[in-house]
Amino acid sequence: MDLQSNSFFNSEGVRLNLLEAGQAKSGQPVIVFVPGWSIPASIWSKQLEALAATHKVIAFDPRGQGDSEIARGGYNERVKQFLEFVIRHLVEFPDEVILSEIANGNATIFRLRMRQSDVGRIIGRNGATIQAIRALLSSSAARHDQRATLEILE
Repeated sequence: MDLQSNSFFNSEGVRLNLLEAGQAKSGQPVIVFVPGWSIPASIWSKQLEALAATHKVIAFDPRGQGDSEIARGGYNERVKQFLEFVIRHLVEFPDEVILSEIANGNATIFRLRMRQSDVGRIIGRNGATIQAIRALLSSSAARHDQRATLEILE
């Protein structure tokens, strides 16, 4: 059975790719394969072909993986602006805050540099402030099928 590659657009206008095979049959579930982080849907090709004889099967490339597009200027830019806003309001020297990002598919690492004397303000007592910032970042990322981390560089 041949795999068909199709695509659709999500609510943000990002084209997402999927592979599908087989026919939906009454009483049979549709089997959906979701690859792990940074792995394309094609990793499931042999399984899709084998199961297509008895089931409808689908594997999709999450945003930024395989043949799916990466959102341009969407999620990462909004999150970066939010992080900069929060961090700049916590430090004594906001003009010295530098926030960079490394995006890889659906994962982003935000790297934070600031004056050494401001690091304690971001970390907070017993790490409470940085934990709160990272929790907001992680929660926001998950809502957009993303992963994000924040590193403090010295």
